[in-house]
Amino acid sequence: MNQDFRAIVAVALNMPASEVRDDLTPETTKSWNSLAMVEIISGIEKSYNIGFELDELARFTSIGAIRDLLRSKGFAA
Repeated sequence: MNQDFRAIVAVALNMPASEVRDDLTPETTKSWNSLAMVEIISGIEKSYNIGFELDELARFTSIGAIRDLLRSKGFAA
């Protein structure tokens, strides 16, 4: 997992970067609320200099799904 991506998620979810895993979801991660989701989205957009369409944001269902979306756009995550 890319360290920049891991750091963005760790800050947004208020957890150590070492605990960021692909299987984390809003349902299984207590700190993953709507504010954390906004922080993840904005952190990724700023760090990777990209933007997401509304239908792409609906795919933010897990850390693994977010990484898959970034890879599909040609970014290492």
